Amino acid sequence: MRKRFSLEEKYQAVLLYLSGRYSYREVAKQTNVDTKSVIMWVALYQRHGKEALNPKRSFTFYETAFKLDVLKYRTETNASYIQTAVHFNLTSPYTVQRWEERFKKAGSDAFVSKKEGPTTMPKNRNTNEKDKNDMAAEIERLRMEVAYLKKLNALVQNKEKSPLNKTKHK
Repeated sequence: MRKRFSLEEKYQAVLLYLSGRYSYREVAKQTNVDTKSVIMWVALYQRHGKEALNPKRSFTFYETAFKLDVLKYRTETNASYIQTAVHFNLTSPYTVQRWEERFKKAGSDAFVSKKEGPTTMPKNRNTNEKDKNDMAAEIERLRMEVAYLKKLNALVQNKEKSPLNKTKHK
């Protein structure tokens, strides 16, 4: 399968699906692309229009705050990787997945750019310490929030699966 598709190729695939005559799988087969890509293209088109199908540069830099917003949205809404990528007009759901894996391993420190390198110490060290403490507290709060939401989600899923919740009909 090819890696890159032009705007027109993606648009034609979207139009094939939206015509109602073909399923995602049939369009994928006709265009020689995986089904998930067709699903993604259709969703991007429906949410953001034809421009969202434009091939983007091979590398796009996203700010740490944006990445954290994406992960927070996914956690709060329990959205899939595809839904999250479409919501933020990202080209690939795997981008969201990679960000989430990195965040789980290293927290928001995982998103510090290698180009930025070590930061230089400002002249006023008291302010810097306060900023570090504030940042550490915010990171810890976000980690706790994510952990809480995961546990809450697990409890809800367990409750839904529980046989006690099902009523017996005679």
